[in-house]
Amino acid sequence: MNSPNQQYQKQSRGPGSAQPPSKPPLKAVEVKFYKDPEKKLINPDLLDKDAEKQASELHAKINSAQIRRFFGEVKNLYFRLKEGRPWEELEPFVRMLKSKALYAAGTGRIPEEFCAFIKDNIDRIKDSKDFEAFVLYFEAVLGYAYGKGMVKK
Repeated sequence: MNSPNQQYQKQSRGPGSAQPPSKPPLKAVEVKFYKDPEKKLINPDLLDKDAEKQASELHAKINSAQIRRFFGEVKNLYFRLKEGRPWEELEPFVRMLKSKALYAAGTGRIPEEFCAFIKDNIDRIKDSKDFEAFVLYFEAVLGYAYGKGMVKK
């Protein structure tokens, strides 16, 4: 007699077994951090229309503890940058936020839309100025998300 595990393996690996349809990857709202190429003027839409649109894209409610965890980590890196730590020292930790978001989404702790927001925006960061703009953007998205009731306590 087959164990339940063996039966599952046969069912899931058999030649006629159907694979679940693959979903297209979620994408964050496309944004531009700066209004000018010298990165001196933050794009005003970033902290207004873009942030509100991104908050509206959070179709599933996110746990406030998880959103605070990510935002807290981002702000901690930001404060370290402002204290004079070199960007080259902090950049690997900024990049690691992508893997943390993917892990949290994979375990069901955050919705996939929030994971896409973290991942896509970390990919947009090219230097410390971009990171600073992202911190402001993240804060604005949080304000809209809380205001729209997308954060559960």
